[in-house]
Amino acid sequence: MRKFPLLGVLPRLIADPTGLFVEAMRDEEEVVPLPIGPVTAFFVHHPDHLRHIMLDNQKNYSKGPLFQRADIMIGNGLVVNHGDSWLRQRRMMQPPFSAARVASIVPVVVDAAKERIDAWRPESGPMEMWGAMSSYTMSALLRAFFGMQVDDVLIARIDKAFDVLGRHLALRAPTFFLPEWFPLPGRRKALAARAELDRIIADMVDSRRKKGKEGNDLLGLLLAARDDAGRPMTDEQLSDEVKTSIFGGYDSTATGLAWTWHILATQPEAARQVHEEILRVMPEGDPTFEQIDQLKVLGRVFQETLRLYPPFSFHPRTALKDDVIGTRRIPAGSMLLYCNYATNRHPGFWENPDSFDPDRFLPENVARRHKFAYQAFAAGPRICIGAALATLETKIMLALALRKFRIVRPTNVPVMQARFGTTHAKGGIWLELAAR
Repeated sequence: MRKFPLLGVLPRLIADPTGLFVEAMRDEEEVVPLPIGPVTAFFVHHPDHLRHIMLDNQKNYSKGPLFQRADIMIGNGLVVNHGDSWLRQRRMMQPPFSAARVASIVPVVVDAAKERIDAWRPESGPMEMWGAMSSYTMSALLRAFFGMQVDDVLIARIDKAFDVLGRHLALRAPTFFLPEWFPLPGRRKALAARAELDRIIADMVDSRRKKGKEGNDLLGLLLAARDDAGRPMTDEQLSDEVKTSIFGGYDSTATGLAWTWHILATQPEAARQVHEEILRVMPEGDPTFEQIDQLKVLGRVFQETLRLYPPFSFHPRTALKDDVIGTRRIPAGSMLLYCNYATNRHPGFWENPDSFDPDRFLPENVARRHKFAYQAFAAGPRICIGAALATLETKIMLALALRKFRIVRPTNVPVMQARFGTTHAKGGIWLELAAR
């Protein structure tokens, strides 16, 4: 493997993490030590090794100090939490995100999608798809969560707060070894954004509480949730879980959606097959949950998009006790990093890994593949709790939009910009659409 500079890989970890990890994966088959400032992290990319840390010996690996830096954005929500506290919260959070509950909010998501699509005016020029998709996913999620209509002003306030926090987190996380008080650029703005977000969430939770227990919205279910001892969530934990669910549910889903638009714009045969399937399964009217579930071609296109452009590119873990992964000894306290973007392109498990091929996700091909060669929504006990909701939102938006509009052409070449957080496109994803 090419030697990294004595000062470590921190500059590349901040500027080009996916490029760094792909280079390390292709140079080394085993676990790769990477110097980051004053510490050495271990990069794990082989699916066998991922299964070890995410399933076989998962109790030995916490999210660790790098991921803990996300607390500035989401507090101690489910994504950051670990141990017994995490298990308690996971059990309380699971019922509102069950398949049956997700199916019950189809009308809410459909209304949010139709409202956004009806406002599109393609004749006015190209559309930037991440912005369009984020306003949709935020609207759908807030309606599903709070059982209320939300206006664009509120959506813009929440989106701005998360954007400021996300930009700061992209610097704050890789420099986890610095003390909390260290004056990183943007720290003051990030703290102000967190305070703004806390105020918004507190006001919405208070408003929902005043409505009482009636309703099938997700927040109502969380307010009613009790742990094994009959205790509800504290106000602080409830706020953290709402922030975690909103961020994970709107930003990552919007990112996956925007990249799927890009794929459909650059893969005309896939776009044709998707459109034909939509007209066959749901030629008119509002889709039902059963119809959405039948959109198999669209589902495979979405899965392949997430392989090529995973919304969350890399993830940390910390070893609680000494361990051995492959032939590498992992001392207690060591940090491990794994990168979806790299593993999703592992040449040992993916033929022509950089090319687009949705047939990789035909059932027979999935059955033959290593279970940990692809984790769009993570894997093991910590698999994403909102995976079904994200897939539902994606299919509903694309099915309704592509029934009404066709993609004329992409108007830019988006450049993937990975960071600690979601994988956006530098300069956006711009498309020209036309009415069918």
